[in-house]
Amino acid sequence: MTKETETVSSWESRWASGDVPWDAGAPEPGLLAWLAAQGEQAPSGRVLVPGCGAGYSAAALASPDRHVTGLDLAPSSAARFAEVAADAGVQRYVQHVVGDFFEVALGAPFDLVYDYTFLCALPLALRPAWAARMSELVRPGGTLLCMVFPIITPPPDYEGPPWPLRVADVRSWLASDFDVVSETPSAQTHAGREGKECLLELRRKA
Repeated sequence: MTKETETVSSWESRWASGDVPWDAGAPEPGLLAWLAAQGEQAPSGRVLVPGCGAGYSAAALASPDRHVTGLDLAPSSAARFAEVAADAGVQRYVQHVVGDFFEVALGAPFDLVYDYTFLCALPLALRPAWAARMSELVRPGGTLLCMVFPIITPPPDYEGPPWPLRVADVRSWLASDFDVVSETPSAQTHAGREGKECLLELRRKA
């Protein structure tokens, strides 16, 4: 059994039934703001979005010089992913892969990996493994964008996912192989997520 196998049926059943309350219907404003600020300096090449879901982030990142792989455990997410890509006119620049983030073969390391609502969905015990896998997936000199969410102090009876995150913890898990480029609290977010997001940009050490 792989690290994510035990959750496949859970995520798949929710996608198959349309029970996806986390689906905001659009790419996150913080990512769009980052892309706009980067302009022509935005990373190009191969991009990975783990836990891509419907693919709004993948579609936002896709372009003729950025080919995006969206990875998800749930096979039923593929149909919605294809619709979103087609609506955005970027279907030539994206592909959907069904697989386990920790096990699936994805080829050469990526120039950019973007994580949003993926890390926070993983069981807490897998966070060190997540960091190690990111070190494998991002090429030396490449970029890891991690939209840290949800940044909250949970009540005693809190049950995830999503599991709360702290920026300092994410930085610590990645410190051995990544340098921090920037840390930007999101000025604009989806409704209900105000003050709970921070975009952490990191560069893979050579």
